[in-house]
Amino acid sequence: MLNKNRSLLRKISSNLTVSPAVLIIATGVWLATVGNIPLWKTLLQLQEEIGVTFFIGFLVAVAALNISLLSIFALGPLLKPVLVGAILVNSITSYFMLSYGIVIDPGMIRNTLQTDIGEAIDLLSYELLVTVLGFSIIPIFLIILAGVKKTTAIKAIFTSVLLAFLGLALALVCIFLIYQPFSSIMRNHTKMRYQISPLNTFYSTIKVATNPLDRRSLKIEKIGQDAKIQTNELVNGEEPILLLIVGETARAENFGINGYERNTTPLLSKRADIFSSKNAWSCGTSTAESLPCMFSHLDREDYASRKVNHENMLDVLAKAGLSVYWLDNQSGCKGVCARVATEYYRYEPSNPLCEKDGVCQDSAMLVGLKDRIQSSSSMKNGKGKVIVLHQMGSHGPAYYKRSSLSRKTFKPECESAALQSCTQQEVVNAYDNSIIETDYFINNAIDWLKNSFPAAPTALMYVSDHGESLGENNIYLHGLPYSFAPKGQKNIPWVMWVSKPMEISSGTSLACLKSKNLNIKISHDNYFHTVLGLLDVQTNVYDKTLDIAASCTSEN
Repeated sequence: MLNKNRSLLRKISSNLTVSPAVLIIATGVWLATVGNIPLWKTLLQLQEEIGVTFFIGFLVAVAALNISLLSIFALGPLLKPVLVGAILVNSITSYFMLSYGIVIDPGMIRNTLQTDIGEAIDLLSYELLVTVLGFSIIPIFLIILAGVKKTTAIKAIFTSVLLAFLGLALALVCIFLIYQPFSSIMRNHTKMRYQISPLNTFYSTIKVATNPLDRRSLKIEKIGQDAKIQTNELVNGEEPILLLIVGETARAENFGINGYERNTTPLLSKRADIFSSKNAWSCGTSTAESLPCMFSHLDREDYASRKVNHENMLDVLAKAGLSVYWLDNQSGCKGVCARVATEYYRYEPSNPLCEKDGVCQDSAMLVGLKDRIQSSSSMKNGKGKVIVLHQMGSHGPAYYKRSSLSRKTFKPECESAALQSCTQQEVVNAYDNSIIETDYFINNAIDWLKNSFPAAPTALMYVSDHGESLGENNIYLHGLPYSFAPKGQKNIPWVMWVSKPMEISSGTSLACLKSKNLNIKISHDNYFHTVLGLLDVQTNVYDKTLDIAASCTSEN
């Protein structure tokens, strides 16, 4: 029976023998039509701005560009592997674009390259498998089954170059014929350029690969060489301790303390000793983009246009004589903690805040934290301590994993990574429960500081790296280009607590801060300078105008 099936397949293959050019053209057309459903879905929403002529011209241009691109790489023995690979990659990106409303730009490629195994597993779903198979199984089967006419190497190269040239020429002619509506649509709907698949993946990957700023081996320019603590006077004979919590995927509008209709911050809402901004904005829409940016001395625009990488806030604090420690419950610090003491929190079976699947709630980082600090040789003999806790926070799409059973206030939750398979309310419920968990974590962290170091000047600053989309306009998760990302991906929570000894040490008045800055627009641009100001670090890279607490110090 098996031999008969093999014989049948060989017979079909011999009858389905085509030239490499035909196989490339067929694949290019498939990718331009079935493989670009997210693109055509967007175009259908713009049908009042376009006509049939534009639609046909644009379709032909996309097909021609795909054919041109494929013909460059699908040569000789690489023909079938390249075509199959292109279809598989296209199927996967199409799923994520359709399901989460994302686009494939350089930032998304960067995020993908920095995704760890745990995050990748959270993205796997039955829907992903079905979609990938639905998009790819037929063309891949036909490509594998098809016989390819043999040709000489010279003829194959000539055909490939000719096909690439003709494809590019046809695309340019089509764009020329529809140039007026084409230029208008591409200018007004910029996300479309990152929906043209697989050109978007190819372009964005090359962009990241050739960007020198993405190379970890690149020389880093030093900053803050003159950094020093302005005053050496100790309050109660104790050194200052600052706890920085780097939030994950939290949006300001879902914080109860910021006026959200749901009380997602029941513990923080009871505290009169904290400052919370509802008008804080992120530097980017992904961890890979925002985390290095928020710790940089540059503002968002200067950071985006920088030509070299620089040291960051943690380096400057260390130069000023402060001991710095980074504890990570996430996928890493994206290079921010490269030159300071760093520890990655790992699953501990004895810790009740760790689940059997290896996921630990953020509050687990507080268990034994004082002992970790005191036993770390790098945290001794400093003029103060800066502790950074990098949260798992509300990392999606598995929001339901980010809250413990006792804090699942809103039900039913979406318990799937395929968020589009749940109702939007179920998605919001799971997300809001993760914010309740963050509220619990921040409140516990404040109490930990107060109880562990009662006489010391202590302070806490919680700032999220970016926000999140929860299904508004069929957009989920984060990572859209900043220029057209929705408010939810950029508007972040910023919470501060300052102890009485720290108010004396830094001269910062929390009451003044609350009265002046609750509604003033602040951003990650202010983060570097506010931290330095709070710790009284003097350096030429400190900008007092960007320190949100500067106007509330005893010097003013």
